Amino acid sequence: MEQYGVTIIYFAVLVAIFYFMLIRPQQQRRKQHQRTVESLEPNVRVTTIGGIIGTVTKVKEKTIILKVADNVNIEVLKSSVAYMGEGE
Repeated sequence: MEQYGVTIIYFAVLVAIFYFMLIRPQQQRRKQHQRTVESLEPNVRVTTIGGIIGTVTKVKEKTIILKVADNVNIEVLKSSVAYMGEGE
């Protein structure tokens, strides 16, 4: 009977370690990314997941228009923004 108690405690410790090392940090990164996406506004410099650097010119419901060069604008999903204020 005592062996089952030790096994249950060992399993609980492993689950707790797994939660604090993997699941919780991922949830925090997801929340931070959501806050970043929600705070997008024109004239903010962003870097996309694909490495495209540009300035937001227009914010739509699910996409943004980025100015990447003179007379070159592209439309990307808001969720593809990796960083704000990065690159020059």
